[in-house]
Amino acid sequence: MALLQGDTGVSIGTVAEHLHVTNAFVTAQSHLLVQRALLKKHEAAADRRVSLLFLAANGKRLVDEVVEQVRPINDMFFGTLQKKEFDSLCAIAGKLVDLSREALVHISSQTREASLSTRDKRMSA
Repeated sequence: MALLQGDTGVSIGTVAEHLHVTNAFVTAQSHLLVQRALLKKHEAAADRRVSLLFLAANGKRLVDEVVEQVRPINDMFFGTLQKKEFDSLCAIAGKLVDLSREALVHISSQTREASLSTRDKRMSA
């Protein structure tokens, strides 16, 4: 979020898309973070239906702390990769995320069909 917000803030929809979660999830979680003074939330000037999120000072401080802890670990994992290799890894990971969404939709539809089939069998008995 720190990178996404820029100077104007970032919409809930953009955060949700970036994290591969629903707008409702981001709305609920951002509400908790606003209560803890880690985020600030404002209406967009252009469209009051859109909420923009900003990191509060406490949120920025925590992000900076986490970055300092994660950077050496990332360097261990990815430090030996060339840029081209890292870009390839990111592309593959992106494809896996997309395919996992498709798999979840498939599993959900199979489960729904099985439930309907079971219900139909009970109703016809």
